[in-house]
Amino acid sequence: MTEAVVVDAVRTPFARAGGRGVLKDITHVDLVVPLLKAIVERNKLDPNLVDEISMGSVGLAGVLLRARTYLFEAGFPDTISATDINKQCASALQGITMGAHAIMCGMSDVVLAGGVETMDRTGPIPPGGDALSIDNPQVMMEFMKRENWQMYPDKQAKLLPQWFNKKAPWIMNMGQTAEKLVEVYKVSREDADKFAQASQERAVAAQDAGKFDREIIPLTIEYLDGR
Repeated sequence: MTEAVVVDAVRTPFARAGGRGVLKDITHVDLVVPLLKAIVERNKLDPNLVDEISMGSVGLAGVLLRARTYLFEAGFPDTISATDINKQCASALQGITMGAHAIMCGMSDVVLAGGVETMDRTGPIPPGGDALSIDNPQVMMEFMKRENWQMYPDKQAKLLPQWFNKKAPWIMNMGQTAEKLVEVYKVSREDADKFAQASQERAVAAQDAGKFDREIIPLTIEYLDGR
């Protein structure tokens, strides 16, 4: 069995969602394409040697031909296979796993795999910061209610009763998941805040020390005023 290894890894800078987010006006294509180009350039990789591009996403699951679009816009040959993957929070990890399996089984030699999320284009957080925005707490609170977060629960229960009965007790957003973990593992608010603060401080220290310099690929953004 062939050994699969990770040769390189890159990412974009992180940014907040909503009206004050610096990346709010760009699309998922603008996020992924520079990464694919960077991987090729700095590894002196011949794009013709790539067998597969796999990209996972949760919020963009309904966007058709995402991976194929990235491939074309990054200048890769149209002979390369491209796969979109949705496995909720494990979408990108599933893409990487599938790539490793393909190499180990001898089906592929070179695979580019990863994931993309842009929260400005997911749920009630569209570009432009209008009423349906993360900056509108009333809208967000209503959206996060269990009965609203599940799409058409009455229709699901009628059309797919077995599926609905299985999943209904477990469908929850990240905030509700946090509350459930607090309940199960007895995590105090003080301990949670201390951990969160320490995590942020370590991230800032690592950034200032240049530990992320190699993995972060800069993005060029053109604002509405042309700057």
